[in-house]
Amino acid sequence: LTRDSLFPAITTPTRPGDDRQVYTVQEGDTLYSIARHFDVSWRAIWEANKDILSSPELIRAGQELVIP
Repeated sequence: LTRDSLFPAITTPTRPGDDRQVYTVQEGDTLYSIARHFDVSWRAIWEANKDILSSPELIRAGQELVIP
């Protein structure tokens, strides 16, 4: 008997949203520059973060943004 046969690998089901990324805003970032880096639209990032961003222009270094 091997360890793998006694304890087979299992997969854990994922929940919706588990595959999302989080990005920490750096000095000088804009939603547009972040969007280009992740190949998504700035509007998609803004929509995913409206709970912390009242306006797309109001991001600041240190904020953690969800990248959809």
